[in-house]
Amino acid sequence: MKILYVAFACNPYAGSEAQCGWAWPLSMRAYAQVYVLTRNENRQHIERYLAENKINDITVFYHDVPDMLNLYRRTGKYYHAYYLLWLSTSNARVRALRKQYGFQYVHQVTLGDFRAIGRYAGPTTQFIFGPVGGAQYTPSALEAYARQDAHGER
Repeated sequence: MKILYVAFACNPYAGSEAQCGWAWPLSMRAYAQVYVLTRNENRQHIERYLAENKINDITVFYHDVPDMLNLYRRTGKYYHAYYLLWLSTSNARVRALRKQYGFQYVHQVTLGDFRAIGRYAGPTTQFIFGPVGGAQYTPSALEAYARQDAHGER
């Protein structure tokens, strides 16, 4: 079985979402051939971890938003827009990888935002999304952030 993990946040030395993006592929390598698609920003940490732990059964691919469109990298702002753009531009990369490697599953593990789901399914590929957050109460301090989805957040 071949699984491609789509992990926008993926760092073996971090916690929270980035650890989730790393823990799934690391754990599943005992059961399947594991591949990961993540951002170039994670490369240094992932490659160091793989080398330190002599792990050679996880294949990692890196994908980034083109620099001219990457306002987050240039300004430090617009993180959610950057994530949505990364998801959108990663679709073609996943299609090419799926054709080359023949994944049975594509599992989007991070970010676990129910408002941003990749379009990674294919004719012979099952798509898995999660773990995912959602259905929580939005604190008033964060209502501006969730305003576009406020009807589903209450």
